[in-house]
Amino acid sequence: MDIVLPGDNGVELARQIRDEFPDQRILFMSAYPKEVLWNEGLRDGVEEFMAKPFTSDVLIRAVEAALQR
Repeated sequence: MDIVLPGDNGVELARQIRDEFPDQRILFMSAYPKEVLWNEGLRDGVEEFMAKPFTSDVLIRAVEAALQR
């Protein structure tokens, strides 16, 4: 999920998802640094963070790593 979404906030959406589905894994991507997540208090439950831009290989490895945790 991106941190900035059209008309929405990815950080808030992640909180809503975790409230309803506590075991759901979350993979964030953003052009913003991951410290934005930490400043929003969203450390726990963030399985992986990818800085944009990234390659498809990086995406595949990040998804695999998130699923293995």
